[in-house]
Amino acid sequence: MSQPKVIDLFAGAGGLSLGAARAGFTVALAVERDEHALAAHKKNFPKVKHSDGDIRKLTGEKMLQDAGLQIGELDGLVGGPPCQGFSIIGHRRAADSRNNLFQKFFSLVAESRPKFFVAENVLGILNSQYKRIRDNALDLVREDYTLLEPMRFKASDFGAPTVRERVFFVGWRNNFDLQITKADFDALKVKTPTTVKTALHGLPSIRPTWLAEEQGWRVLSKRLPSSDFSERIVNGIPQGIGDTEAIRRYEQDDEVSGCLGTVHIRI
Repeated sequence: MSQPKVIDLFAGAGGLSLGAARAGFTVALAVERDEHALAAHKKNFPKVKHSDGDIRKLTGEKMLQDAGLQIGELDGLVGGPPCQGFSIIGHRRAADSRNNLFQKFFSLVAESRPKFFVAENVLGILNSQYKRIRDNALDLVREDYTLLEPMRFKASDFGAPTVRERVFFVGWRNNFDLQITKADFDALKVKTPTTVKTALHGLPSIRPTWLAEEQGWRVLSKRLPSSDFSERIVNGIPQGIGDTEAIRRYEQDDEVSGCLGTVHIRI
């Protein structure tokens, strides 16, 4: 049987796409407007179809067409709509035009009718001033989907070397035979968190003069010690995912990329 298919909206460099691929899904389409994020996604997911269209103008029909799917063939719609209008470090204006994209995600759910959806955002979206935004979005799917209460999860609880916390909105079609609760997600939490020290093991100290792409390639001084984290890094690359040359250089030459300096402007 073919793998179940998902579409990743607001795909960025591919965090949710990677999670979906590791969970056994095929990413049928990734939609991302930022040219730099899109370029990174294309390199990380060379076999995935990509769209740089404006999601505000996207319809469910066009989205499925771009993915090569018919209505009823999409298993999941995932995405992280822009969070700047909800973030506690931003201006937190309920009228921020970017906040409309949260509702747009659910509009596309209603139009494309996937079996399930997963939307991710910052904790600020749970603030009372955004209640109408949340309600208006969820009302678009409430009749046809079973909705879990918004769930707060900390990345470090699932093996990532960061304590960043996010909220997830999860639902599935009423006619889709699925029974899950927050306890099912809690059961996947790791017993031992991964520290930043462990994650950066063997990487060089970055010099500000390393600005060209090839300068960003550096040889590891040490390999990652054996752990669940290193197992995911070394042996957890899904088939067909990742830049083949980058994987070869890592596996054969102990080289990693991205060791680039940052040029800061005066303020």
